[in-house]
Amino acid sequence: MKRIFGFQIVNSMPYSIKFYCLALICLICLFPSVVFSYDIALSWDSSQDSGIDGYKVFIRADGQDYDYFAPVFKGSGLSCTITGLNYDVQYYFVARSYREMDSEAIDSDNSNEIGYLRITPAPVEDPSTDETEQDSDVVENPAPETGNGMEDTSGESSQDVITDNETSDDGSLLIKNMASYQPVLTSPENGMALSSATPILNVQAYRDSSIDNVHSATEWQISRNIDFSSIVLKQKSESALTSLNVSQLILDGNTSYFWRVRFFDSTNTGSEWSDSWKFTTTMSYIEDENLNGVPDDLEVDGNVDLDNNGIGDIHQDDIKCMNTTDGKTQVGVGIESGEGTIDMIQSIDWDLIGDSENRPRKMPMNLIGFRLLVETGAEVEVVIYFSEKLPKNAKWFKHDVQNGWQDFSEHTVFSTTEDGRTKVTFYLTDGGFGDEDGIANGVIIDPSGPGYISLEETVTDVTGGETGSSDTGADAGGGCFIGTGVFHQTAALVPNGIFSGFLFLAALAGLVRFNRK
Repeated sequence: MKRIFGFQIVNSMPYSIKFYCLALICLICLFPSVVFSYDIALSWDSSQDSGIDGYKVFIRADGQDYDYFAPVFKGSGLSCTITGLNYDVQYYFVARSYREMDSEAIDSDNSNEIGYLRITPAPVEDPSTDETEQDSDVVENPAPETGNGMEDTSGESSQDVITDNETSDDGSLLIKNMASYQPVLTSPENGMALSSATPILNVQAYRDSSIDNVHSATEWQISRNIDFSSIVLKQKSESALTSLNVSQLILDGNTSYFWRVRFFDSTNTGSEWSDSWKFTTTMSYIEDENLNGVPDDLEVDGNVDLDNNGIGDIHQDDIKCMNTTDGKTQVGVGIESGEGTIDMIQSIDWDLIGDSENRPRKMPMNLIGFRLLVETGAEVEVVIYFSEKLPKNAKWFKHDVQNGWQDFSEHTVFSTTEDGRTKVTFYLTDGGFGDEDGIANGVIIDPSGPGYISLEETVTDVTGGETGSSDTGADAGGGCFIGTGVFHQTAALVPNGIFSGFLFLAALAGLVRFNRK
């Protein structure tokens, strides 16, 4: 009766009013609203299992099951783009490799599951003005990073994909969310000449379009040229987020450098690289008039023979020696095994390093900093000689931007020379284990030295130490991981849901009734 009564009211209306009412209903129903969706670009490592034919990616929404008969991607490629994802929906992803056997695809096990939720962006005040920026106005991800640190800018588009080589290839699936905005460098200003070879680099604070993301790390790069093919520093730090104090031994005096940074959020998604800026060091941080790689104020005389071979160390090319800053001890750095050259040696004041976590209680000899020239990627065994016997409770500490203070003792061997002095040996790898500059570039930089976790020193004979493993290679197991994605906000024209459908049907019924009249 209510429905009939409603039509009776309509029938009693003048035809002009009926027409305008039905036109209004049709306009409301058929005019779509703008709903934002986004796309995600995924990439993954190739599987190390032989004989596979391709990869599959599966998606599900929260509360649903995966449909393993309907992958959103299937193919031999190492990337894909999933389009039309809805805001405010929790999605989950897994990946599988597969091989074709007897016309049937045999899948591997799932990678571990990860999820992603994108919140609807806040409405804009005036979408008709150019000044109003929607949340879709985000920076693009950087181009894929090559082995030499150069950026491949060919074919850039809004769907660029980057693979994070630091993610372990353990079969896990990693999906990364919206990248943060491009970092903005602040100081030193572009083109500035610096009076120090240990500048402090600064960048503006982190910004991200998603309120759920936080700044988790910053990657810093310094290169001798603008295309970053000759990188001297590559460090990703969780502590040096917006400011980096460049350590001694990294830069030379009277040299021009270029630097840039990128941010990483809580899902390890990298932003676009900042613009690259240039600075020039006008002088070194030490005085070394004879250019022998030893600070002038720490030079030793010709009587010092720490390697005990009967030849003064200053007359040998395979060892460099210096006085410690306390003036009581001499130290020498040599190469025990492997090919390389000691380029320079310096004393680094450990008190000037602000990190407090894992910091030793005392380092009376400061950090012994040295720079080695080796074949790119080479491993060498380094020996440190001392002019005295170290206390038994001495440990070996090192510090770098990426890892902060580290007790390196388990990777060192403490032993005693024939005349009762201490020597310490350990392995370093260019671009790997123990190398502060963080890149395989033919240069190994190591700031380390003896320290103590208590204020007391116990002087006893040092008869030897335990050899620690220098193997830092990660398990190279098979499997794939999904790398970064660029998320794009696109305007999709869709109806207003169930309510729009109801009004549309009502409008059709009204039109039919109207035509009959």
